[in-house]
Amino acid sequence: MIKLSNILLNKENTYNAFYLSCFLLIIGLFFSRALLSISAFLIFLSGLYFGFSKAKNKNHKDTKALFVTAIYFVFLISYFWTTNFNIWLSLSFKNVVFILIPIGFYFFGQINIKCLHKFIQLFCFISIVSATVNAVFSLTQYKEVSRLAIESKHLHPLLGSNYHDLSLIYALTVVFLIFQIKNNYLLSKLIKKYLWVYLIFSICLILLAYRFSLIILIIGSSYLFLTHFIKYQSVKLKIVGVVIFLVIISGSYFSINPLKNRVNNTYQDLKSIYLNKNPNYQSLAQRLIAVKCAYEVLKENLWIGSAPADLNEEMTFQYDKNSYLLIKENRMFIHNQYLYYLASYGIIWVILFLLGIIALAKSYALQKNYLSLGVLGIFLCHMLFENTLEMQIPSYMFLFFLLSFQNNH
Repeated sequence: MIKLSNILLNKENTYNAFYLSCFLLIIGLFFSRALLSISAFLIFLSGLYFGFSKAKNKNHKDTKALFVTAIYFVFLISYFWTTNFNIWLSLSFKNVVFILIPIGFYFFGQINIKCLHKFIQLFCFISIVSATVNAVFSLTQYKEVSRLAIESKHLHPLLGSNYHDLSLIYALTVVFLIFQIKNNYLLSKLIKKYLWVYLIFSICLILLAYRFSLIILIIGSSYLFLTHFIKYQSVKLKIVGVVIFLVIISGSYFSINPLKNRVNNTYQDLKSIYLNKNPNYQSLAQRLIAVKCAYEVLKENLWIGSAPADLNEEMTFQYDKNSYLLIKENRMFIHNQYLYYLASYGIIWVILFLLGIIALAKSYALQKNYLSLGVLGIFLCHMLFENTLEMQIPSYMFLFFLLSFQNNH
């Protein structure tokens, strides 16, 4: 924290206002949505100031940082086929962050790579504290957490907004920690510290049993084990390591009820879909029906969509036509960012959006910027299960990390 304050608050550092705004954004991700909104506006103002200041106008600007502003402009264009004007106005105010943060980053230019690393460390530190606090809290409510897992629900976290946002935050933290372990594997002093932190964090995620972060944890741990431990050890140690790895996974499943119930609940959900059972109170089955419902809406507005401000009403109308056996309280909205864009804006915009993401991923791959690829991959996977860019905290994280890495190749 002392090193971070030296970068952020040093009066001789001309970048301190912009970096301080980013610092506030990270804190807002965990503690305050109001602070999150304020920090976005401060990033915009400080970026403009430094961009037009004669002393700083040589800072490199990357025009690719502006491509995400297209998300907002496409939304504005949807005004011409929107019927719910009041909802459109509300969404236009809510989504203005897709203008503020990109413009701030563009005019500010390339950010200090050391400061970016400090922000990642700060993000990981608060995330690990949050996971630890919430895991300890879940132990005090162990029976309730186990019961909620059976119903595909979660205990409201003690530190953090909600489990949807925290699950994505924890998944990103897994990627950052793996990156640190990978980069410091041959440094004995640092690697022990990072491995202990990763182990403690993993235990917390297992206790919390957030589905998305658990999936990323399993994938990340398997990657770490196969590419690093197996690579550098003798045959005997490899065999012992594989046995221990499998014992930990199986032991966690059989001994931790929230995890066991979450896995069983997921299995039962998938089974109900396969056997075509009654979908009520089946989380995955209800999500699948929401996809079917959105698909029917899309068929009527294939090229330009139904407009995001009208989509909820269109889906409600479709549910009234065909309930898919769901009672009203179980009729869900879309939980998929790609399908949301398809139903809202049509197939043309989705193709352009995907081409932009592919171009960005290609640039990361060519530059061998694997951390950026990993972070982008987390967001793209999360968009398969949630409307990531329609939620405040996930969308702010997407913009912040995407643009931070875009300016540091």
